[in-house]
Amino acid sequence: MSQPVHDIRVEFQGDSGEGPLTWGQRAIWAVFAWLPPDDASLNLVEVCPIAPGRELTDVAAAVRTVVERHASLRTTVRREPTGPRQVVRGRGSITIEVIEADAADLPQIERRLAAAPFDHGRDLLVRVAVRLEHGRPREVVLAVSHFAADGWSMRILGADLTDLLAGRRLPARSAQPLSRARWEDGPIARRRQQRAFEHWRRGAAELPPIWMTGLDRDDTITGRWAELDSPALAAAVRHLSAIHRLTTGMTLQSLVSLVLAIRQDETETGLRCIVATRSQPEFAQLVAAFNQNALLRLTVTDEDQAAFFRRARTAALVALATTECEPDEMEDLVTATARDRGIEAGGFCFYNDVRPDAARVTPAAGAAPPSPDLDRTVLRPLADDGRQKDAKFFLFVYELDSTAILRLCSDPRFDGAPAFLRDLERAAVAMSTDGAGPGQVRRRLRGRESHVPA
Repeated sequence: MSQPVHDIRVEFQGDSGEGPLTWGQRAIWAVFAWLPPDDASLNLVEVCPIAPGRELTDVAAAVRTVVERHASLRTTVRREPTGPRQVVRGRGSITIEVIEADAADLPQIERRLAAAPFDHGRDLLVRVAVRLEHGRPREVVLAVSHFAADGWSMRILGADLTDLLAGRRLPARSAQPLSRARWEDGPIARRRQQRAFEHWRRGAAELPPIWMTGLDRDDTITGRWAELDSPALAAAVRHLSAIHRLTTGMTLQSLVSLVLAIRQDETETGLRCIVATRSQPEFAQLVAAFNQNALLRLTVTDEDQAAFFRRARTAALVALATTECEPDEMEDLVTATARDRGIEAGGFCFYNDVRPDAARVTPAAGAAPPSPDLDRTVLRPLADDGRQKDAKFFLFVYELDSTAILRLCSDPRFDGAPAFLRDLERAAVAMSTDGAGPGQVRRRLRGRESHVPA
C-alpha cells in the first residue's frame, strides 16, 4: 500500500541559453503537435536502484547533479513565427515526491508519474519520485518527456543516477542539445544531410507505391493492435544472427521486410526504421530526443539464405548512414518526389526497436539450430484503438532474448496484425530450422494463403 510521505525541493543551477531545435527534436515535436494536448503516451520511465546505506539527502544530491548535467531536462520550447526554439533554464527547483510503499506498488508509482502530459512551454521535462520501504530509500523513479530524451537517453540517465547513488564518479559531461544544433548547421552535417536527402529521394522515386501511399481517411477505422510473445521467434532470430554475423535487430528487421514483401506480393520493401543518430563520439552520451527515420530498402528475390542476409546487412548499413537530416525538409522532398509519380505520400511502414540492449553484439557463430517451441507462443489482440502518425503499419520490438515480445499496430485495410505476426514467426522458424531462403519462405506462406489480411 503506497502512502505519500513528503516532498523534497531541490534547487539546481546550470548553463542556460537558447537556439533552434535539433533535427531529432524537430522530429519528435511534429509528433507532439499531432497528438491531442492531453496525451501522455510518449512519456518515458526509468527506475534506478538505490545502494544500501544511502539517505534521502544522497538521493536529492544525485538528482540535482543529473538535472544540472543534462540540459534537455531543463529545456522548454518557445513558439515563434519562425518556428519553435529550445530555451535552456539556468536555475530553478525540482520537487522529489517521497512515497512509502511496498515493492509490489512500484509499477503503480511508475504509471502515475508518467500519466500526466508535460507542458513543454513551462515545465521541467522530468518528474522524480523515491520509494521508501520501512523508511529506507529503495528506488528512484524518473518520468521524462520524449522531447527531452529517447530510449538510449533514459539508459544514460539511469546509469548516471545509479553510479551517483553507489558513490561512483561520472565521466566528463557530454555535448548538449544546443551544441548539437550548432553542429547540424556546420559543414560535416550538411554533407551528411545531402547524402540522406538523395537516399530518400531515390526511395520515393523508385519504391513500389504501396510503401508510400496513404490510405483514404476514415475516422471510423483505427489501427488494430496485436502482441506476440514467442520464444520460438527469439530463438530463431538469435540462431540466424549467429550464423550470418548480424545484430539481432538487423536480423529481425530483415525478416519483417521479407514478410511485408510476401504478404503484399512485392519484391522490394521500404521500411522506416526509428534510429538514434549517435555516430559522433561527442554525442554518444547526449541526453536528448535523437530519434530519426532510416529508410531500409530491401529487395526480396529467390536466392539462398546467406545471400539474402548479406544484402540485408548492406541495406541496413546504408540506411543508417543516410539518416541525419532536417526531418521536415526530408518529408517535403518525399512528398514532392512521390507526387511527381502521381502518388500522395502519407502511409508508411515503421519498425521501432525499443529494447535496452538493441545494439548488443550477437552470439558467436556456429550455434545449433533451436527446436521450434511453437506451443509456448502467445498471440493476442490488444484493446488499444489508437493510431500511429503517418503509419499504416508500426511494429514495436520490446524483447528479443529468451522470448520475443512484439506489438504491431496495423490499419486493417493494409494488413492484419495477428496474421502478420504469425507469419513472421513462421518465416523465422523456417529459415532457422530448415535453412529456407526467401523464395521458399514466400512459397510456404502463400501456400497457407496467409498473405490475405486478417
